[in-house]
Amino acid sequence: MRFFVLQIGVGSSHETAFVPLEPSFKEGLTCPACGRALTEKEWIPPLRAELWARGEALGDVAFASGLDLLISERFLEAWRAEKLSGLHGLKEVEIRKVHPESAAPHARYHLAMAGYGMTQIDPKRSRVVREGEPDCLQCMGGAEVMLVEGMTIDEPTWSGEDVFVPWGFGACLVATERVLALQDKYGLTNVTLVPTEAFAWKRP
Repeated sequence: MRFFVLQIGVGSSHETAFVPLEPSFKEGLTCPACGRALTEKEWIPPLRAELWARGEALGDVAFASGLDLLISERFLEAWRAEKLSGLHGLKEVEIRKVHPESAAPHARYHLAMAGYGMTQIDPKRSRVVREGEPDCLQCMGGAEVMLVEGMTIDEPTWSGEDVFVPWGFGACLVATERVLALQDKYGLTNVTLVPTEAFAWKRP
């Protein structure tokens, strides 16, 4: 199985972002081993947002500052038709405003969240620079990731999800080659899939 990091299509004709409006939250996921927070707090209803079309039109996926996604009705229907897994929540979001107004949505959007399964990155085959020593072998807590210059998924630990957050580096969403096939088959927009081995990231 090939794995990719799911990213916004920066500079694309369908680059799209969103901002939650007056959001309410509950506590996010924590590490079962050490209790550290793994994700930002979970956005809960009522779900309202503004959309920004940074290209020519709205895309099928909208990104925010965290790992939550908004997916179009078209994306959701394709996801379900192909029986992919890993996204949960899938609640409709009320779109209060679109920037610019000429890019008003032609379809509904839904909140989509990905979680941790069992899948880990392979530390020996990944180029991940950490500051400090981890004190939890489950989440690698206590060692802050400073730089990533490619990472490899430890495939024997993969628990079957098509989108997931990998243990060992929780700042990205990883997708399988089945998501790439979904994008190609349905022409889904604002979906950039970078092979994990080519993924680069540096702490701001």
